[in-house]
Order: sequence, then structure tokens, then C-alpha cells
Amino acid sequence: MSLHRLLLRQLRRHLPDYADNTAQQAALQDLLEAVSLAYQQNDHERALLERSLDITSQELIERFEQAQRSLHELEQSRGELQHSLSLLSATLEATVEGVLVVDTRGQVRQHNAQLGQLLQLSHEHLSAPQRLLKHVLRQLHQPSRQLRQLRSLWQQPSATATGELSLRDGRQLAFHTQPQIVAGEEIGRVWSFRDTTEQHNHDVLMQHQAEHDSLTGLANRSLFAQRLDHALLRAEQQQGQLAVLFIDLDNFKLINDSAGHHTGDELLCAVAQRLQAALRDCDVLARIGGDEFLVLLDELDHDAQAQQIAQRLLEVLRQPLLVEGKKLWVHASLGQALYPRDGTSASELISRADMAMYHAKSRGRNNAQSFSPVLEQQVLRRVDLQSQLQGALVRGEIHMALQPKVSLADSRIVGAEALMRWTTASGQSVSPMDFIPVAEQTGLIVQLGDWILQQALDWLSTQHDQSLSIAVNLSALQLEDEQLPARLLSWLTLRNLQPERLELEVTESMLMQNRELASRFLEQVRHYGVRVAVDDFGTGYSSLNYLRWLPIDVLKIDRSFVHDLNTAQDARAIARSILSLAENLQLAVVAEGIEDPEAAAFLKEMGCSLGQGYWYSPPLSPEAFAERLSIPIPTLSALKN
Repeated sequence: MSLHRLLLRQLRRHLPDYADNTAQQAALQDLLEAVSLAYQQNDHERALLERSLDITSQELIERFEQAQRSLHELEQSRGELQHSLSLLSATLEATVEGVLVVDTRGQVRQHNAQLGQLLQLSHEHLSAPQRLLKHVLRQLHQPSRQLRQLRSLWQQPSATATGELSLRDGRQLAFHTQPQIVAGEEIGRVWSFRDTTEQHNHDVLMQHQAEHDSLTGLANRSLFAQRLDHALLRAEQQQGQLAVLFIDLDNFKLINDSAGHHTGDELLCAVAQRLQAALRDCDVLARIGGDEFLVLLDELDHDAQAQQIAQRLLEVLRQPLLVEGKKLWVHASLGQALYPRDGTSASELISRADMAMYHAKSRGRNNAQSFSPVLEQQVLRRVDLQSQLQGALVRGEIHMALQPKVSLADSRIVGAEALMRWTTASGQSVSPMDFIPVAEQTGLIVQLGDWILQQALDWLSTQHDQSLSIAVNLSALQLEDEQLPARLLSWLTLRNLQPERLELEVTESMLMQNRELASRFLEQVRHYGVRVAVDDFGTGYSSLNYLRWLPIDVLKIDRSFVHDLNTAQDARAIARSILSLAENLQLAVVAEGIEDPEAAAFLKEMGCSLGQGYWYSPPLSPEAFAERLSIPIPTLSALKN
């Protein structure tokens, strides 16, 4: 065994002759081997220790370096955190919303300046939850409602809520709140508040405009229907009564056209105010367009109460209205329908009140009428009549009748008035009083009007007597037809007829509905040479002023005056006035509805030159009219003899 190098060094130092002394080597061998082994073990342990020391130092260095890096990262994170907090704080202060953060006990943990401005908060308010709550509640319109919501949120801390706050100073705030959660734990609640006053006011304005008439400020049809639906539900639950009134102004169009649209608008506003003042607080007044109004009479005690209110409304409208310094008179036709007698739904009541209103117009206007099943039957008949009328002309059911127009001086037939007559395929005669209004309402009158004009001109072109003339009634819709004058001229030219042999009859009401349109139309046909007559003179809205500016040739005295000539002094006075007026204006006069020789004699004596009526002849077919031309009509002098 080789000895450890350190042991050999010691032996050479202390036993120089050891290497040569075998006996000594043998004696010390075991000892020296043990010592050498100890040296070797010591070397091994020292090597292990040195190695261990080397490893520990490296680890310490690494850990130190890691600690330095962590500290650097911590400093960096702290800076970033401070930057984030600064950014968050700046954002919080810059937002237009007021932000409030509270813990689970209600203590304020964070807020921004905008919150203080929105809720007018001071530091004292923010220092105590109860003080903050009381201050906010004092500013609200409905604090009890917000308290209920707060209690609900307190009981459901994980709930999210959104809503609006109406403040006593008129402002409107929108709010949103949600729980603040950290690591899955609810540590508080975040509130945000935003001033929505401007948007709220805009929405309210838009809603008001959507539900109200822009001119009068009254409810419109949509809002009226909503109120009526609610009232009907309440009446059904309480077994109550209500009524719907439909009001239409009778002479508004005349005022609107003659005085101007601005005056018409002012008049509508004045009417709305007067009607509103005459109603109860529980009633609803609506303007549904033009000169039409709807009224909801809610919570009626009995049926007669609706009639009483209706009459009161008509009465207040009969009083003159002061508009732009002028007194104006306006009347109305009113229809009423009662719940539950006349209908149980909003649409039924409005529709049936409308029917009753039209019935009031047919009864002379300026009155009130109640709905009845008979009215509905009449409406259904008109609908059926309209359906049949659509194809009546194609089926050849419409034909022309001619009523002779005679000279009162010698009872000579000088012309005729062309009239439409309708006989259905089943042989039933339909009165013009029934089908003409339906034709006007549906627009069929334009087609029928063209037809009767051409029929009349065809007949006139077959007459050898060139002195005969033909008169044809025009409708209001035909006056609006800008192409009709040109068509008339072409029809006259095609038949080689002199234009003055054609006379167009229009009513006073038609002339006053649109003065400019009527004037333009009549001037054009007059320019072609066609004559113009005012039919039913004295029964419309005569201001007599229109006789100055409208191109008119003939006045026709209405049959209502002629009928009463023998019995009523006022009828005679009116007839004399019309004849005198016509003479001064150099207008011809035709008296309608002459049914007896006494009326004919009076009219002749007063200077009336022309007349027509059953005394001379009823309307005839063209064939019967031709026969009548060959039979002399007895003169008044012959009758006296």
C-alpha cells in the first residue's frame, strides 16, 4: 500500500533512514497504513467541504441576484401601479359621470368631483352613510321609490340595477350600480350617475309631439285611442258608462279659403280652447285632423249626461270667436256613441260616432245626433251601393234623362238639363240623392261626369234646332281636373257644336270651397265660350261678393224658394231680390222646381225668363224628350182663358 504523500513527507523529515530500514518499516507498517488512510480520509472530507462551499456560494450569489431582480421588478410594478392609479384617478375625475364606491357597510371609499356637483355633496355628506342618504333623498321627487330599490339591493348584494332619478330642481339623472368583487369576494358596490336632463327633455318633447296635435296642443288620434282603451277597461271593471263624440266644423273650409290659412289655424286653436273649457277634467279632447275633433266623456252618471254635454259644446261654438281682431262664427255637426249601448271597443265607438256626425250633417248641420242601428244599416247600404256603382257604367245601367227648360213668356222649350239616372239590372231605380254622394266620395264622379258630358253633347249634336242648349252639373272633383276644359273643347269641336250651347252648372258651396281653383277653371271654360250657371242659388254660403269676381252667366233660383212662393212672403221677397240682383248684374235667371201655374205666373210677372219643373215636365228619356218637343206646352195666358 502506498502511503499518503503528507505522511511520506513527515517520515523523511523525522525518520530519514526509514526508507532503508526494513525492520522499522515492518514494525510501523500497520500504524503508518492507518495514519495514511486517515490522511486520505481527511483529504476526501476536505474536498467534499470545499466543493460544498463552492456550491453554497454560487447559490447565494444566484439568490442575491434573483432578489435584486425581484426588488427591481417590485419597484417597476410599484411605478406602474402608481401610474395606473394616477391614470385611474385622472379618468375618474375627467368622466362626465359621477362615481361613488362604497364598502359593504356603506362607507364611502372612493368618489369623484363630478359626483359632488351632480348631487350637491359636501365633505360632511360623504363622511357618514346616513347623512349622504338623507341628503340625496331630500333632492328626489319620489324618495320612497328609491328607498325600496336600495332595500332590494341590500338584500341582493350581487344584483345589478339601472334606473333614473327625477330631482326636485327639474334635473334628470340616470344611474347604474353593480357589486365590487375582488378575488371572488364582494367587497362593496359601485354607483355611477349621469345627467340626462337634456336627453330626457328631448325624449319628452318627442313623445309629446308623437301624441299631440302640433297646432292646437290637443291629443291626437293615437293618444286618444290609448286613453279610450284605458277608459273602456276601467268602465268594464266598474260597470260604468262613457261616450265618444265626433265633432266636425261645418263651415271651416269656407273661412279657411276666404280668410287665409293663418286665420284658419288661429280659428282652430280658438275652437280647441273653447271646447276644452266646456269639458270636465276627466274628459279628453283630441284633434284628429283638419276640422275634426274627438271627445271622450268619461265616468258618465247616465246617458242623458252625454247629450247635455254635447249640446253645451254646440252652444259654446255658436258664440262668435275673436280671431285676429275679427269676429268669426263657426258651427259644428256632432255625433255621439255610448258605451256599452252602441259599442264596446274603441274602433266601434269612434266609427259609430262618425256615422252619427254625418247623420247630423244630413239633417242640416249645426246639430247633434246619436248613433242608432239604422245609421249603420245606411252606411252598409252605401258600401253596397258603392260596390254596385263600380261597374254600373260598364254594364249600361247608367242612362241620361233630360228635363226641359222653358221660356216662361211663351212656354217654349229652349233647352234641357242633362241628369244621370241609374236603373240596376234587376230593374230597381236608384235615386241620384243616393248614388251621386257615393260617386263623389269614391271619385267615380269624375268618370261619370265625363260620361254625362259626352252623352249630353252627343244628344245636342243630333238636334236640328240650333237654338236648343244643354245644361250639365259639375262636381267639386271635376273643378279640380285641370285637363277637363281641354277635353270639353275637343268634344265640342269633334261634334261641331257652338260652345255657348253648353251650360255648366256649379253650386255655391263648390265655388266657395276653393275660390282660386274655381275661378281658374271657370275662366278657362268661359274663354272657350261655354256658359256658367250657379245652381241652388241662395242656399249656400252666399256672400254675393263672388258674383263680382267669378265668370257667371246664369243664376238658378233654388226649388226651396220656388216651392214656397204661394205660401211664404219671405220666399217671394227672396225671389224678388234674386231677380233684381240678376238684372243689375246682367245675369240670366232660371227658376227650378216650378210645380204649379201660380208659381210660374208669379215668376213671369217678376221678370224671370226661364224655368223648369214638373209643372212643365219631369225628366224624360231622349226619345220622350223628342216627342215632347213636338207637343206645345200650354201658355199661362191660355190656361187663364
